This record gives sequence, C-alpha cells and structure tokens, in this order.
Amino acid sequence: MNRCKLISVVLLITFVQGCAYISARSSNLLEKIDLLVEQQYYGQAQAILSKVPASHPDYSQVLVLTETVDKQAKAYEQQALAQGDELEQAGRWQVAIEHYEQALSLLPSSEPLTQALQALQLKRDQRVATLELNQLIAQGEWLRQRDLTREELLLITPSSWFKARRQEDAQRESKKVAVALGKEGELALAQGELLRAQKILDLAWQLDPAPEIETARKNLATQQEQVAANKLRSQVADQQKQRQAVMNSRKHMRKILQGSFQQALADRELSDALDYIARLKLLGELDEGEQQLVQQLEFMIEKQVNEGLNLGVEHYGLGEYQQAIASWQRVLEVDPENRQAQAHITRAERILEKLQRLRDSKKE
Repeated sequence: MNRCKLISVVLLITFVQGCAYISARSSNLLEKIDLLVEQQYYGQAQAILSKVPASHPDYSQVLVLTETVDKQAKAYEQQALAQGDELEQAGRWQVAIEHYEQALSLLPSSEPLTQALQALQLKRDQRVATLELNQLIAQGEWLRQRDLTREELLLITPSSWFKARRQEDAQRESKKVAVALGKEGELALAQGELLRAQKILDLAWQLDPAPEIETARKNLATQQEQVAANKLRSQVADQQKQRQAVMNSRKHMRKILQGSFQQALADRELSDALDYIARLKLLGELDEGEQQLVQQLEFMIEKQVNEGLNLGVEHYGLGEYQQAIASWQRVLEVDPENRQAQAHITRAERILEKLQRLRDSKKE
C-alpha cells in the first residue's frame, strides 16, 4: 500500500513537470499561477514558474511572483509539519499520515514532508508489529493454560468421542499458534534479541515441542553461550586494562618518587628522603638502583646521627642545654628510635627543670 502511494507521488511530480512546461509558455501565465496558489497547489505553481523562459514578456513579474510563491509554500510546509506532529503526539497516527499525504499532493517536492511521512509510517509499522506480537504471546499463554486445564479434565472425567474431537481441535489450534510464535522467535533470534527470543520460543515449545521449535531453542542456547563467552572475554580484557593502568600509574609514581628522593638526598633533607623511600616501598620491592640509594641514605643518616649526638654533648658540656636538646631532636627526626638521643634529652630537660625551680626559689 505504501509503495503504491509513493509511486502515485512520483507520477504526480512527473505530470506536474510536464504540465509546467506547457503552462510556462501560456499567455495567461500570471492568472494561472494566482489560481493555483489560491487552491494551495504550491508545487505545481513552483514547477510552472521554474520553466518560464527569460524571454517571457512578464518575466520581471514572474521573478517577484516566484519569490512570493516560495515563501507561501515554505509557510504551508511548516504549518503542515506542525499539524502533523500535533496529530502524532495525540496518538492519531493514521490521521497524521493522511494529513501528510494530502500536504504532499499539494507540495510533492517537499523533502521535510516526505521524511515526516516515512518516519511516521515506519513508527506505525513497528508499533503494529509489537502489538500483534504481544497479542500472539497473550493468545499463546491463554492456550497453554487452557491445555493444562483440558489435560487435567481428561484425567478426572470419563472419555467420549466428543471430548476427544474437541481435544484434537484444541491441539491443532495450539500448534498453529506455536508455529507463529516459532517464526517470531526465530526473527528475534536473528535480530539478536535473545531475551525476547527465549520468552517466545519457550512458550511455543510448551504449546507444541515440534522439531523446528526445538532446533530454534538449540540455536538460541548456542547464541547465549557465545554472548556469555564474549562477555567473559570482555570482562577479562577490561581487568587486564585496569591492571595495566594501575601498573602504569605505579610506574609513573615511582619515577616521581625516585626523583624527589634523589633531590632530598642532594639537599640533605634526610627526613623527607625517609618519607619518599617509605612510599616507594609501598609501590613494591625496591630495584637495585633504589637499594643503592637507600644505602647512601643510611650512610648519611648514620653520619648525621653521630654528628648530632656529638654536637649535643658539646652544647651540654658548655651548659647550653636548649641547644643540646635541639641537636638531639634533629637526631630523632632521622632516627626516631635512637635511645642515646632520647636519654640525653631526658637528662637535659631535668636539669632545665631544676634550674627553673632554683630561679623561682630565689625570687621568693
């Protein structure tokens, strides 16, 4: 039906073009155009105007009229599109289709109207197919429940020729619906809609476990296995990508920490260097180069500890207890468990407390 309507539109355009060639050379051209526009035959009017030769005595008026007709045709096209969309939104799809077809009969060359008509026809066809499938599924579900009820009745009531005949009729009806459902299931399977295919084919098989339906169900199972395998491979690939991203991130972070560690060593910021090496260890086992840097750090720490301890002792011997404590605290910054520095600080703090008490007693 839609193909016939499309052919009609093509024939109409061809007819209009042929008429336009003849009318463009008529003496009463302007009157004909006015009449066509009045009747809203914009497409035919545009076709005639496009064929008017430059030698026409009213050619200047034709140019003005062409612009006017084009504007009116555009306005009509926009109005027709808006009205069609309004009808579509209201759910009156068939009326909207007829509206577009009527508009195209007046403006056959309108691409927006043609596209709107085709889109709505496709939308309608898809919706009709969905509704018909839903209706078929509902019928199949009803038949399945009916068959179960009949089977129970056959078991608990006396048999008869009439009951057997009715049972045969019911089975034929179920098989007919099962065949239709099987075709829809195979279609869904071909389109890759596995969940829908499973629902339909399972119902078809319950109505009639025919070989064709069983084959379709096996094909479905095969595709489901393939989908599951593809999903698993995708998950594995994603996990590998994530692991690689983590490894790259750690590698980048390790490079930054190595640079910061070396700079801290160069600046003799040993406490910072200790922090960087601790963070490097969190990223994994230290490589040979990093282990050599750690040995260099340990040597520098040992040297700073000895120097700090000795300097503190010198200050302590001179009675410069605050300076002595500061020296030993710098030792603890790089060697927090150094018992010698801890003991020295405790002893110096006690002396300071005693000196403070003596000063306080003298004031009294």
